[in-house]
Amino acid sequence: MFTKKTLNTVALAMLLYSGLQAQASAQSECPDVGPRSAAALTREWILVGWEKHPGDPPFDFEAKLGRFYDLEATPAEASFYDDFDPQHRLLASARSYGDIWQVPFTSLRSAEHAISMAPKVLRDGSLAAVTMQFVARLITGDGEVIGIRTLSSLTWRCSEKGWKIVREHNSSQRLSRDAINPTGKRFEGAMNDRRSCAVKRYSFLMLPFRTTSVQRVISFSI
Repeated sequence: MFTKKTLNTVALAMLLYSGLQAQASAQSECPDVGPRSAAALTREWILVGWEKHPGDPPFDFEAKLGRFYDLEATPAEASFYDDFDPQHRLLASARSYGDIWQVPFTSLRSAEHAISMAPKVLRDGSLAAVTMQFVARLITGDGEVIGIRTLSSLTWRCSEKGWKIVREHNSSQRLSRDAINPTGKRFEGAMNDRRSCAVKRYSFLMLPFRTTSVQRVISFSI
């Protein structure tokens, strides 16, 4: 007959074993490196998910971006905000967040993105906080060219299907029209992030613009 002490020891061992299995499973489903890491998914999220080319079908958030988001996260868990939204809404579900972009994103002729600051990841257990900066060149349906520079903060949560976004906050600075060359020179080179899952090549020029007293030229090739 097992003593109470022995049973307690066995129970503790089983708990430890179960915890190690869960940790190993999380590491397998939600790795720190490689194409399924939070950093790689963040690149793909912006360079593929939010990219738009002339002639693309109407914007469908779930079809194009649903795989990046935890669509079942509860309102207590989820939080989505983008100050590029004219109404500055704070949404408590990914689906509601996607809905606000359906009309404006469909109306765009194109949306090109480039990463200006690579994703920075801070992981603690089943959560990964990622900060990344990107620039975007948007062309409206009537041909207006809009440039923005955005700092994105994403919270990814580990699930059985890998990393999923549960929180998102985007802060954008709209660049003046003079800051964008919609047709002109194409420069190779300030960035060539091949670690993204997508293999894409384009370049566009952000002409000199002023931020306080600093003038800078940024060009990208992704």
